[in-house]
Amino acid sequence: MDEIIITGLALYGYHGCFPEERSKGQPFIVDLVLRLDLTRACRTDDLTDTVDYGKVCSIAAAVVEKTPYNLVEAAAQAVGDAVLKEFGTVESLTVTLHKPEAPLGFPFTDVAVRVERKRRNRFYVGLGSNEGDREGFMTQALQSLADDGALEVQAYSSLYETAPWGKEDQPLFLNAVAVVDTALTGAELLMRCRAVERSLGRIRHEKWGARTIDLDLLFSEREESHTAFLEMPHPYLTERAFVLVPLSEVAGNITINGKELTYWLKRLPEKDEIKKVKQPVRGYFIWKKF
Repeated sequence: MDEIIITGLALYGYHGCFPEERSKGQPFIVDLVLRLDLTRACRTDDLTDTVDYGKVCSIAAAVVEKTPYNLVEAAAQAVGDAVLKEFGTVESLTVTLHKPEAPLGFPFTDVAVRVERKRRNRFYVGLGSNEGDREGFMTQALQSLADDGALEVQAYSSLYETAPWGKEDQPLFLNAVAVVDTALTGAELLMRCRAVERSLGRIRHEKWGARTIDLDLLFSEREESHTAFLEMPHPYLTERAFVLVPLSEVAGNITINGKELTYWLKRLPEKDEIKKVKQPVRGYFIWKKF
């Protein structure tokens, strides 16, 4: 990955836990390493195809000089988050925030915090269960994802009761879709999902068979995968009403395989066979009746 490096950005801020640090302030120095693909900029020699270094400095200055934090760790992360938010082409970055006049009470050359952040990706995760306490397993799966420090569950759909797909001689399913933001890759997220399945008693003994819980990566806004471990978008995504209908609740009219979600919904002959049974209670990872 190509890099843009900015070092020694001298700023003045009011970060620290002591009263005098908040009232008098002190110097801070910022170093940034931005990682992105610069192939096009190298070819076109056009400023619009790269990152405006001056704007990067202005963003860092706005954070360091205008918003006081107790910890330089928090300030460094705020700089990284602000730069990633502004520049969509930056895939990851490293922010080093130096505090050369920190009140340590000892002679020292420098003290600094370095944080590395990756751009977060949005994944849509399908959940299903047709064994035992179906709703209980769904709730536990959502909570397990939310408890993972590398993941943020941003939303989840209503709960739908649906007929089995692929193998029909088994109990009805409950299905839902969750929106998960993470800096992990799709393969890394799928490994986390498999761990959740195992913790809830999932045993993979029969394709399309009954299961306590099923977590599928359906779609990602920034990543595709075509490996033996992960096929994403999910190969049956556009054929399954029990996926597309709850997906439409939380994803809007996203584009899948070059077509808007509404296009795929209209092509589903069986979409009326699924039944919405409960709606989500935001913030609690549970559902309630209408």
